Amino acid sequence: MDTDDGVTASRYRLFSQRWFWLLVLHAVVSQMVTVLLRINTSYRALEIQLDPAWLAIFTVAFSLFPLLFGITAGRATDHYGERPTLIIGAGAVLLSALGFLVYGDTVLGLLACNVLLGIGHVCGMLGEQSIASKNGPSGQRDRIFGYYTVFVSLGQVLSPMLIGAVSGDAVIPDTWAVFLWTAVIAGLLLAVSIPIRSSPRPVSTEPAKPAGSILSLFHIPGMTGAILASVVVLTSTDLLLVYLPALGTERHIEAATIGTLLSLRAAASMLSRLSFHGLILWVGRERLIVGSIALAAVSVAALPIEMPLWTMGALVLVAGFVLGLSLPLTLAWVSELSPFEVRSTVISLRLVGNRLGQTIIPTLAGMMVAWVGIAGIFWWAGATLGLVGFTTARTFRKQATPAPKP
Repeated sequence: MDTDDGVTASRYRLFSQRWFWLLVLHAVVSQMVTVLLRINTSYRALEIQLDPAWLAIFTVAFSLFPLLFGITAGRATDHYGERPTLIIGAGAVLLSALGFLVYGDTVLGLLACNVLLGIGHVCGMLGEQSIASKNGPSGQRDRIFGYYTVFVSLGQVLSPMLIGAVSGDAVIPDTWAVFLWTAVIAGLLLAVSIPIRSSPRPVSTEPAKPAGSILSLFHIPGMTGAILASVVVLTSTDLLLVYLPALGTERHIEAATIGTLLSLRAAASMLSRLSFHGLILWVGRERLIVGSIALAAVSVAALPIEMPLWTMGALVLVAGFVLGLSLPLTLAWVSELSPFEVRSTVISLRLVGNRLGQTIIPTLAGMMVAWVGIAGIFWWAGATLGLVGFTTARTFRKQATPAPKP
């Protein structure tokens, strides 16, 4: 249960907690199946000779529908617990994986399966992050989210490696075989979701407070800045995941090599999340967030420049490391700002913001593909990262400035 007791927090043994290991196992499997399906969607679209602009449409299909029910799912999770949310999400992912196998050679099938995948993914992320935010001492929140996101990165490392193993030296992998493997992994995800228990609720003698309006959550100091930063960072990571295969195909880089680059990005994110606590002590949370976003802007924008493969790999490593830093920091930041009884709702608000970014930015990116080509996607992502780095710095300055005395 959540507590502010510093002594309890210091003695809390996170790695002996059953809920933690079930959480991170779910995170690894969920990320594996989601990343596999999203990368393979890009390759299948190219395999059936669709225009690269369709990649943006599939990204919007993955992101758009959860906007319609995300907040409702958050309120339901606060009321009923995380277990039903996780089971529903895993069921949607399994249906999506089976759908890709049967209907993945048509545009309509790819669109419908990406919608199902988006629903399942947002339910899984909501349930996972709600569990991480409501279990353990509040003094360990940074640590809990840090290790949770390490395992998220582990799932992202493993999935491109599977594509590399299936594809060999082919530019486009055997997409049917990849879809078959993801269906098996999706079945495992559902099996993992069933034994997970919902978070314990705090015992209180006071009557429950009304949830209040969603707009009232934005009045919490720092909430808007934290959500904006997480939206842009996640969307930029998402664009890297979707469009790096397209960039590789355009430059005749083998699918196994692109899979290795994506695994390097995820491994760098995992390394950053293992070391972020020491980096916070050394640099400070505010400087670490702003600096990592600024460095991400430069590294992502430079990726489409003609360069040797080892240089491209180095840039992907840098981008993965710095993009990986801000996720656990903003998750912990949002969690600390949120009252316990509406914490799942606040997390769903953040996820809806992420989905909104994944809807608007890829739409604009798809327009840029027709205008300036695949390179424009990376330049756009770099520009938005630079802008949000500036706005995040302003948010921290406003919080640090003392309020004028009446």
